[in-house]
Amino acid sequence: MLTVESIHTYYGTSHILHNVSLEVRDGEIVVLLGRNGVGKSTTLKSIMGIAPCKIGKISLNGEDITRLTPDKIARRGISFIPEDRRIIPNLTVLENLKLGMLIHGKNVNMSETLEMVFLYFPKLKERLNQMGESLSGGEQQMLTTARGLVANPQLMMIDEPTEGLAPLIVEEIWGMLKKLHQNKVTILLVEQNYEMSLNLSKNLRAYILEKGHIRLCGTREELHARQEEVEKYLGVKV
Repeated sequence: MLTVESIHTYYGTSHILHNVSLEVRDGEIVVLLGRNGVGKSTTLKSIMGIAPCKIGKISLNGEDITRLTPDKIARRGISFIPEDRRIIPNLTVLENLKLGMLIHGKNVNMSETLEMVFLYFPKLKERLNQMGESLSGGEQQMLTTARGLVANPQLMMIDEPTEGLAPLIVEEIWGMLKKLHQNKVTILLVEQNYEMSLNLSKNLRAYILEKGHIRLCGTREELHARQEEVEKYLGVKV
């Protein structure tokens, strides 16, 4: 589905991503792991066209999307759920969800789409007419993820969905991610929690970044077999 080939991304004169390559297959969950500031979020932003790469190629279902603008990439079927959530605080939950539906144009079946959302996020049904600013941090994360889901994406890119959340809410978010994956939603996830990330799926694959380079990649079992290297690049015991 998604292929990233040898991309280099800069912020001004700062070289952030160095020869990064990765692949996400249909129905798969792939995790980008690494310490803070190693280029995980920049990788998602490069794919989305927010921080375009200067060198390399990004393809979705065989189509070169490297030079497309973010709105065109979204219409090709990629949803990006950023770390800072970016809900519209002075709109209701329903109005925020309607914004996500705009990617479909006029043909979206709103009632069916909302029922699909409530299967994953039953709390949002109770909060439908509340303002976004009144939601808890966990509920805001649910809303921003739901807003990406209503666009019926081929691929969801989710940036650190559990950042700053209480442990009980973190468990709820992980449960939601597992349910999305079980229903064949394709996910590219940025996370720092190694153990929890690798328990999302038996078939999960992960890439570990360090200083803008892909240092390791593999399945759960392959990474567990390279524990010393994983610990070196993540800076934690696993």
